This record gives sequence, structure tokens and C-alpha cells, in this order.
Amino acid sequence: MIYNILLVFGGVFHIINGFAHFLYPRMYKWNEKLETLSEEDKRIIIQNFKLTNYTILLFWVFTGIIPIIFYNTILKTDIGIAFIISINIFWTIRIVIIQTFIVGFQKISSIVRTSYFVLCFLLFLIPLVHTLS
Repeated sequence: MIYNILLVFGGVFHIINGFAHFLYPRMYKWNEKLETLSEEDKRIIIQNFKLTNYTILLFWVFTGIIPIIFYNTILKTDIGIAFIISINIFWTIRIVIIQTFIVGFQKISSIVRTSYFVLCFLLFLIPLVHTLS
């Protein structure tokens, strides 16, 4: 039962991540930061940012909805376990490689964000370890 609850919370956190990506253009003031570029370059970059960002938003929503809907069976099927393993591989790469080597830990906001990422990782890792043991 507790493992199902962790999966549901993991799904909710993934949906929150999706909505955060929806807010990134405003949060990071993309338009202001690109003002020095030509109109054509700015248009191309903003279109690519939006395309990438909205695609990532869909990833978050889909990987959030699946554990919320299928929490009761996801750890009982091979495809469900493969899905949870994939999420854990994603979080491992996100935390270990991207956060450590690309983003770094110079700012307190980066440390807070990394802590949040570790929590997301654990919400999927704990049920997986229990199931595989």
C-alpha cells in the first residue's frame, strides 16, 4: 500500500514538473534575454525553446499520469517495472550528470532543486527496490 502511495506522489511531482516547464519562459525571462539578437534569430530560438519545453512538458505529464492511474498494477507487470526503471534511469542522469556537471551547486536554488530531484527519484526508487527484492 505505501509503495502505491509513493508512486502516486511521484506522478503528482512529475505533473508539477510539467507545469513548471510551462512557466519557464516567464520565469527565466526568455524574451528579455534574447533582445540583443536579430528578430529572425530571436524568432528561431524562441520557437525552438517553446518546442523543446512543451515536448518536455508532455513527457512530465505522461510520466505523471501513468503511475497515478496504474499505481495498483504498475509494479506487478514487466512493462510497469520497465517504466519505473526508465524513470529511475532518467532521474539518475538528471541528478548525477546534468545537475552535478552542467548546472553545479554554486547557488542555494540549485541545491534546493537538486533536493527536490532526489525526492522525485526516491518516490520511484523505493517501490522499485521493494518489488525487485
